Amino acid sequence: MKRCIDLAKRSKQAVKTNPNVGAVLVYDGRVIGEGRYTSFGGPHAEINAINSVRLDDKEHIQSSTLYVSLEPCCIHSKTPPCLDRVLEEKIPHVVIGCTDPNPSIAGRSISALKQSGVDVTLGILEKECKQLIAPFTKQLSQMPYVILKWAQSSDAYIGKKGQQVWISNDLSKQLVHQWRTEIDGLLVGFNTAQIDNPQLNVRLAEGPDPVRLVIDPELETDRGLHLWDDKQGTIFITQKTHLEEMKHTKLLSIKASQWNWRFILESLFEVGIYRLMIEGGSKTLKGIINENLWDEARIITSNQPINGGIRAPFLTGQLVDQFWLKNDRIDVVIPNK
Repeated sequence: MKRCIDLAKRSKQAVKTNPNVGAVLVYDGRVIGEGRYTSFGGPHAEINAINSVRLDDKEHIQSSTLYVSLEPCCIHSKTPPCLDRVLEEKIPHVVIGCTDPNPSIAGRSISALKQSGVDVTLGILEKECKQLIAPFTKQLSQMPYVILKWAQSSDAYIGKKGQQVWISNDLSKQLVHQWRTEIDGLLVGFNTAQIDNPQLNVRLAEGPDPVRLVIDPELETDRGLHLWDDKQGTIFITQKTHLEEMKHTKLLSIKASQWNWRFILESLFEVGIYRLMIEGGSKTLKGIINENLWDEARIITSNQPINGGIRAPFLTGQLVDQFWLKNDRIDVVIPNK
């Protein structure tokens, strides 16, 4: 199951509104096939695992165990149900990480497998498998999966008022750029855009640039900023309705009467921002926290103080991961259930 999870993570945001899933086929203690859901609309993990089996191992499929991080699907969508293929191949034992939260499936495949005589084992690394599909679970409500990210000093400040302050080390910066390749959109507030003049692209890792998102109600950000360079997909979230024609830069116009975080997030989902990371600043981060609209926080804490400035946001939740990159500590937190 750990291998299933590792495979699933490779697809990152390419699955769009579908879940990240990995599958492994094992015969007599030997992996004979493995696969993952690679892209939206493509074959599912179970199908790719079965199709990957070499010709001289195909006779062993009907004596194998299929491990899959998520309950196989049983509905016709862009592809036929995986359940049908599993039964067609006469796979006798299926080990499942977690049930599918989609109400259209939600245990139906498990029941069908059992009724067909398949031995089903459920709940292996269930917590990890549920966290793997957390973006998908959130997106069932037509909202993006929201990741908060900030760097803070050892005395819990994220910067100085009116000036840019670098807090994290070089390795942490590389990690942040890797994170950027795994999301659809990267959002900052008006003050961060004006003060930091960020590029919000990927320079220290290999992968696609996210869509740049800027909270700018009056469309007043300086036109000389990198965010106006029209070099990558950029959306200004604003109450204004007109922008001169540009190739990659657009407006997401929100009426003043609808200007609230929930409506903004729902509107971002409608334009294809399914995995969203918010990098600041303090007002933006705290607004999302106060509305309890975040799903994950990635907090980089330096071992150096900056002795005053803008206080880091405060949140409560479950620490699900913690590691060090030289003198920086990275904490990954999810909300309390």
